[in-house]
This record gives sequence, C-alpha cells and structure tokens, in this order.
Amino acid sequence: MKKNKWLVTALALMPVFCGSANAAPVAGEVAPNSLAGQTIVFASSGGILQDGQKQAIWDPFQKESGATVLQDSGVFSKLKAMVDGNNVTWDLFVGDRYLSYQHCGELFEKVDRSVVDLSQIPEGLVSDECMIPAIIYADIMVYDADKYPEAPQSWKDFFDVEKFPGKRGVNMSSDPMTALIVGALLADGVAPDKLYPIDFDRAFNKLRSIEDHLVGWTTGAQAQQQLESGEVSIALVWNGRGFGAAKAGHNIKPIWNDWMVAVDSVSIPKGSKNVAAAQAGLNYYLGAKQTERLAELTSYAPVNVNAKPQLSDLAKQWIPDTERFKTSHNPDVKWWSEHWQEFADRWSAWISGN
Repeated sequence: MKKNKWLVTALALMPVFCGSANAAPVAGEVAPNSLAGQTIVFASSGGILQDGQKQAIWDPFQKESGATVLQDSGVFSKLKAMVDGNNVTWDLFVGDRYLSYQHCGELFEKVDRSVVDLSQIPEGLVSDECMIPAIIYADIMVYDADKYPEAPQSWKDFFDVEKFPGKRGVNMSSDPMTALIVGALLADGVAPDKLYPIDFDRAFNKLRSIEDHLVGWTTGAQAQQQLESGEVSIALVWNGRGFGAAKAGHNIKPIWNDWMVAVDSVSIPKGSKNVAAAQAGLNYYLGAKQTERLAELTSYAPVNVNAKPQLSDLAKQWIPDTERFKTSHNPDVKWWSEHWQEFADRWSAWISGN
C-alpha cells in the first residue's frame, strides 16, 4: 500500500507541534529528532564565550534535535545590513540587550512564549519581547592587591587618586559603557535611587576630574593585559577579564560593592529562514543543565535559577551569583535605550577629548 506523502510529513512533525500546542514548554527540552535535516546559523562574539556556547548548548542540541548548528561571528552592523537587504543568513544572534530593546520587531523577531519557557530566568533579565538572556556578567571594579594594603571598596575610592594612587583602566572604545557613567555619578554622591534621569554633564565632568589617571582600553583582551602588566592599579572591566588575569597568577581582586549587572541577549533576526527551529533553539538554550555547563566553561553566571555550576574556588570569587545581586545595580534598559543617541554622542566627544 502506498503511503500518503502528506501524512508521512505530518507525522514526522508531530513531536514539534504537539509538544508546543498541548503542553507548556520546558526550558532545555527539545523533542528527539524533531528538527532532523534543518540548519540553524548561530552568530556570536567568538572567543571563550562562543566556544562555551557551542560545547554546552549547540553540540548536545544537535544530537537531541537532529538539527545542524553552524557557527558564525556576529556583528550588529552586518546583521542590520542583512535585514535591510532582505538577505538574512543568520537564525540566532548574540548581542547587547540594548540593541534588542531598541530594534525589537524591526530587526528582531518576537520570542514565541508558547515555544520558549521563560519561567526559570532570574528576575529582571528579560528586557524586551525579542530576547532571552545569553549570559549574566558583571561590569565590575577590580584592583591589584599587591599595590594596596588597604583594599578600595567603592566608586568613591575609584576616583580617590590620593588615597589610592595609580592608573585606572576604563573602557574608551566606541561602544559606550553605561556602568562607567553610573559609577561616576555614585562616586559624585548621587543616591542609587536618584540616578535617573542620568545627569550626563555631572558624570562626564567627574570622569574628566581624573582624566590624567585614566588609561583607556578598547577590547576585553586589552583590559586584561593592562591588569597583568601592572599598567593599571584599579580598573572597570568585565568580570571574565578580571578572572582571566587572576587565573594567570596575578593578585587581582574583585570589588562587589555597586557592581553593574550586564546581560548579553540571544535574538532571532527578522527574516531568518528558519524561525521555528530558532525558537526551539532559544528554549533549549535556557535549560538548567545547558547554562550550568556554560558557566563552568566561561565563568559567566547561568541564566536559569536552577543551575548549579561546579566551579573552582577562584572562579567562585568572580561569578555574579544570586547573593551578589544584593549589592548590584541593574541598569534601566528602557531609559538608556530611549536616550542612547545622546549617550553615544556624549561618549564619542569624551573619548575624543572634547
């Protein structure tokens, strides 16, 4: 008896659609072989993060779902050109959460909550309808413990060049860093609950007050190298870079008072050729086991509240865990996004010396 071609196809797809239609999705799960023959292109930032994402998330996803996941290097300008030119070759993109907020529905597809389980994500990390958090990391002050018998404790200490002499490493790339502005305001006496609206004049004046003590970095690798070489004594860096310097044998310590919560997002580019498979990929990404392993490989915090990564004693000092969130600042993504152009213009003027 000849099989009905349509019936065979429908039966093959039942694990995907029946699971989402009849039951709530479960983060980290995908129906076995439900995506066989399909290809997803994952564009991330490279380095240790993308290596970890491949090993912790996409390698097991391929085995369970039957899909093929290809890796690419993701740059926002390239993504925008793809969407504008109606020639999108990526299905998932890792970027800044400010970008997903600003361009949700325009450059990014909305997350399908009938397919993607967001219930296990720590509170405050889903900033818009077009993203899931990729990692949690910290914009954090760090210091060279060999240079300071008394440890600096606060943003006020960061700006106190008499009590804590030495050069300060700060981001001076073309990519603005909200944490540096917030830190400058806190150091200048602004109360945490009075930060918004941001007073850019006050913040940049505070930075200019110690400009002779500032050393700029433009990449994470450069920020870490400055710490390792002793070029700077205190710095504002991503926690992974401080951890890298400490792991390399240098006496670099984190300051967890008033650190800034930072989140990278995973989004589906508008015009993706495989949106359904990409939605399934987002749901799988959020599993406790997956994010647990990603944390172990990268030292970035997991985005599932049930994840319990096994970390070395040194790594535990550097990861932004739940307890440390009590001393953090989570930026107002809505406010920053709505004022991003002004911020970018002011930042450009500052780094160019104007």
